[in-house]
Amino acid sequence: MKANLTIVIPTKNRHQYVKEQINFYKKKKFTGVLLYLDSSDACHSYSGDESVGLIVKHIRAFGLPHQVIKNNLELIETEFCVFSGDDDYFYPETAFEVVKFLSKNPDFTGASSSSYIFSVEKSGNFWGLNQYPMLESHFDLAQDRLLAMLNNYAVPFFSIVRSKTFKDSFSQIYDDDSEVKIPRVFNDELLASCLMVLSGKFSKQSLGLYLVRLDHEDRNSLDGHSVTELEINNFSEIVCQHIKSDKLKIDPHFRLQINHCLKKFFQLEKSDSGPHYSKYFLEMTKKILAKIAPKLFFKYLLFRLNKNNDFTYGKKLNIQLSDVFKALT
Repeated sequence: MKANLTIVIPTKNRHQYVKEQINFYKKKKFTGVLLYLDSSDACHSYSGDESVGLIVKHIRAFGLPHQVIKNNLELIETEFCVFSGDDDYFYPETAFEVVKFLSKNPDFTGASSSSYIFSVEKSGNFWGLNQYPMLESHFDLAQDRLLAMLNNYAVPFFSIVRSKTFKDSFSQIYDDDSEVKIPRVFNDELLASCLMVLSGKFSKQSLGLYLVRLDHEDRNSLDGHSVTELEINNFSEIVCQHIKSDKLKIDPHFRLQINHCLKKFFQLEKSDSGPHYSKYFLEMTKKILAKIAPKLFFKYLLFRLNKNNDFTYGKKLNIQLSDVFKALT
């Protein structure tokens, strides 16, 4: 059956990542659409696989990721879509189950399932496997969903969402030449995130492995970005204008709550929450590595205890991404 799902993938100068990603979806017989928005300096060609129903749309689109998405929203023709990096891997069987959930539950805007992040270095050093936080927000009130997301941030557009919501959210981010100047860290991700969570509820289902992300030196992330208190205040004002309640739009207390969440996020205020993944790190890594290779598991424990730097990931230990997927399911 044809999947009613488009995976939207901005990419630039990472031809090898794209090749590996397409090969993964071919092997997994993904029957949806991979939409590559390619800003690369050199032109490459990619193809799908008609025998399994995989469609690959490869568009030359120049600009920053948020901008190329905004400029090509009309290419999303399926009812549901999801954002992806060119180094992310969605597990098709679970993704299709998420689509079924959304089809049967129109009161939810987005949904996901169990997700993990696999950490490696270019040199091959292996760092671990952690649970990746996915957004879950069942609050009926938009302002409650917004504050909950900002207080414990998880990116909404790694959930499968209704394409209308995706298009509405990305269409409202600011062009690079806009008179409204906000830092890229807000315009590239946080603004679309806020608009999506304002639009409706998000669910995290227990449907099995949904997404594996790769954490490496080339990974794009909000980590390390710095903003000023004035920029946070300005961004809070922009977000408030998208609240349907006229009373909340001008409520100074509500704006202070948004500011407080953002200051904690950017470490302008102390937070008691600690890192996203710390509580999962040892437990999940033990389980996964024990399933993949017991000898590797014990070697990994020695690495953690003794910081043995000769522990490596790659051909030497014969660990592949497919082994990780098998171990997680």
